[in-house]
Amino acid sequence: MQRQRKFLQSPGQEGTGNRPIQRPVDLYVLFLFIFGAVEALGAIVNIRWVYEGKMIGETGTAMVTLVIALHTFVVLWWRARYAQSMRVAWAVICVICIFLSLFIPINIAVNQRRGEYYIQPTPNWCWIGEKYTAQRLIGEYIWMWTTLVTSVAVYIPLYFLWRGNITVDDERWWKFHVHRRLMKTEGSSKLSLAMLAYPAVYSATVVPSTVARWYQFTHPYPVTPTQSVIPTGASFFCEFVFRVGPVFNVLLYVRTRPELSLFGRRTGASRRVDAPSSVSMAELPAGELEKGTLHHVSLPVITVTDADEVKVQEAQEP
Repeated sequence: MQRQRKFLQSPGQEGTGNRPIQRPVDLYVLFLFIFGAVEALGAIVNIRWVYEGKMIGETGTAMVTLVIALHTFVVLWWRARYAQSMRVAWAVICVICIFLSLFIPINIAVNQRRGEYYIQPTPNWCWIGEKYTAQRLIGEYIWMWTTLVTSVAVYIPLYFLWRGNITVDDERWWKFHVHRRLMKTEGSSKLSLAMLAYPAVYSATVVPSTVARWYQFTHPYPVTPTQSVIPTGASFFCEFVFRVGPVFNVLLYVRTRPELSLFGRRTGASRRVDAPSSVSMAELPAGELEKGTLHHVSLPVITVTDADEVKVQEAQEP
């Protein structure tokens, strides 16, 4: 029970009052929205925003989505307190912004001085030219693919954790037991499905566009660089799905994470939190975990108030 109390207290201790940024996840989601807006702006306006805005938005969105996935895993699976540090969160965001602010202008300036066009038709839009495969990878696609693989790798275990099929050791995060569902708490099914929604939405918006783009990049143009090797309609459909990805992210986070301070729902309201697989291995009846015959485990009722006070009431025996 003490371990549960620490785990549930830590997210709310970093911030107080009505500030919109109270926890690291608030900061990460805010920049996810910002990069999504920059990505959309870069897709609809002209001149330098066409490539600089798109690169900043697309790469920034992928990097912040990767950070959110890792942060969620560290908080729920490792239960690491340092993950709730706002200093760490700001440091991560600063690293992302520095990378984006340096990588794009430096590459454009260096290659333009060589007399080569860094940005070229590809062919339905302007993008990094075919001679710069390394820049394409480092500047965007490697982050998209890394985020996709990482999201699948971390959210699927978290699905089973919240569903109640996994129990993690108190001291060693890499030691865990897989078993039958021990209990079903209020909201656990919804939260567990949300863990699958994150990689599903990201895959649905990113995979079609990246596949279409790389098919174009790796196949010779029929006659001129302005002709596409895949149907224009299919190419624009994939691009449309990719561009509305930030909108799907907003809707998903509003729906599954209403406690975020950004949405103004966390302060001034109480909520009941039940973590189905947060029960310690030491608290399980001896032999029941291995046999898979545990039918009920009494958990404390934990209420979080608007003052970030955590009240723990012992659960009654059934």
